[in-house]
Amino acid sequence: LRTSMSSLDPALVSHGHPSILNFERDAARRIAQLQSNARFDVASRVAHGIRTPLASILGFTEILRDATTISEADRAEFHRIISAESGRLTRFVVTLRDFMDLHDGRLLLDKTMSDLGETVRSAVEACADDAYSHGVRLLNAVSPEAVVVAADHTRLRTAMEQVIANAIQATAAHGRVVVQLYHTSGPVIISVADTGVGIPSKDVAKVTDAFYRVDRRDGSESRLGLGLTLARAIAEMHDGSLTVASREGVGSVVVMRIPQEEPRSSESTKCSLYLRHA
Repeated sequence: LRTSMSSLDPALVSHGHPSILNFERDAARRIAQLQSNARFDVASRVAHGIRTPLASILGFTEILRDATTISEADRAEFHRIISAESGRLTRFVVTLRDFMDLHDGRLLLDKTMSDLGETVRSAVEACADDAYSHGVRLLNAVSPEAVVVAADHTRLRTAMEQVIANAIQATAAHGRVVVQLYHTSGPVIISVADTGVGIPSKDVAKVTDAFYRVDRRDGSESRLGLGLTLARAIAEMHDGSLTVASREGVGSVVVMRIPQEEPRSSESTKCSLYLRHA
């Protein structure tokens, strides 16, 4: 595909030589194959994202139903795992639904005046079981002081859950994820810092693009590739921003900035901004 038409004999081009026709057919075939592979890859990710937590939920449910000699400690642990996997599955389904709405221009805001700190604390609590399952310390460093802003707090909570869940997944056992909120004279700043594997410098600018996933040095991959896409879109719908900084082997920091003044619009953000690397 890298062969350029300009490198071919002009006489062949002008007379529609079979070599040119073969080149065009080959290029069209390869492009169609790449598109087909991309669709299959996304479908595989979706199937994996649903099948994995569902299998865990069903497995531990069967154990709890059939086993007659389970200690109370094990029973509590199995219930916690089911709860964590249920939350993971719910976030995955919500991610897909919101992305489809974003793609179709139907993702709108329902703004109310409420405490953004409470919204972020709720997101941290929703991810607590997930962090425990991964052996990661999830630290809530959000100030108890109320920070009332006009925003769609349901969507902002969803965005923060996506960011926190990504941070947990990137962090090895015994690592930590710290969530903070800063109330300044400008925008409200929410940060999620982890001590995870970090992101290669070549990938940092791309991690908020739809379906972009980072190939880790340990062979693992990030998940579906939509969480940060949605979080960034929701931040920008509030006239805010989302940025990512990272160092391999040290960790990452995701910062969301939300204006304290009334946002200018509740119109949906078009998904084309986030599809460069789909």
